[in-house]
Amino acid sequence: MFSLGDWQWDSNATGYFYNQDGQPLKNLNGDIASGILAEDHTKATLNQKGVKVGGSAQTTAALGTTFKPFKGFRIGADWTMAARNYSDLSLSMNSFTENAVIEAGKAWRIPWGNTLDLFASYNFNIGGVNATIYGNVNNLANYNYITQAYTPVGADGSWQNAYQTFYSFGRTFSIRMKVNF
Repeated sequence: MFSLGDWQWDSNATGYFYNQDGQPLKNLNGDIASGILAEDHTKATLNQKGVKVGGSAQTTAALGTTFKPFKGFRIGADWTMAARNYSDLSLSMNSFTENAVIEAGKAWRIPWGNTLDLFASYNFNIGGVNATIYGNVNNLANYNYITQAYTPVGADGSWQNAYQTFYSFGRTFSIRMKVNF
């Protein structure tokens, strides 16, 4: 499998401010606007056109193989790769002023990562019933990479200002048995 994308925002976003009761705000002090579509309804615009969309790798690949060396036994491996993943932009209330135009900045290009998973199964009879035992080792190399991160709006995205970074799982194992009767 191979997937190649080039996702970037194609327009800017405008958002309007409301209080916790759903009433439109005239300003950030909490004064109520005269109507939902009124000229005095405060808003903010995020200049994000051309900024890479974060949270999903724009290049992915996978390769898998399965061998059946003898009857009832199966063994294989899956390799997956994710690259050109960008951080999500993080907005906070501190980013906003009334009727402001906020520059989105640049999303951080997260380093690529990959995993190698192994699996095996054996089908056999036990006590006159069919059974299968399965084993998996996910992320065999115990390789950790960043899967998601956030950078503040207005910042030049880099690892120095990234936060809330989420990492891949390390090596995990599982064994299970299925009995058909």
